[in-house]
Amino acid sequence: MVEQDTVGWICSFFVIAFLVVIIINEIIKRWRLSLRLVALDESLLQDRSIIIEDLIDAPEGSKIVQKIPAFLISDDDS
Repeated sequence: MVEQDTVGWICSFFVIAFLVVIIINEIIKRWRLSLRLVALDESLLQDRSIIIEDLIDAPEGSKIVQKIPAFLISDDDS
């Protein structure tokens, strides 16, 4: 019976540790993303790991279209 309890505690420890690592990883990812947004990092447009789901601020008369990628508009005259 003692061996079963030990195995149960070890499995519980690994599951809880795994959940804690996932939560910490998500917190760090969101913190880094907010820092990049505050810094107006233009590389966010090319970052494949970030998906924009909702626009929270847009000019008057704008239309929301699903699944259309954002492209950087340059001032080049070519």
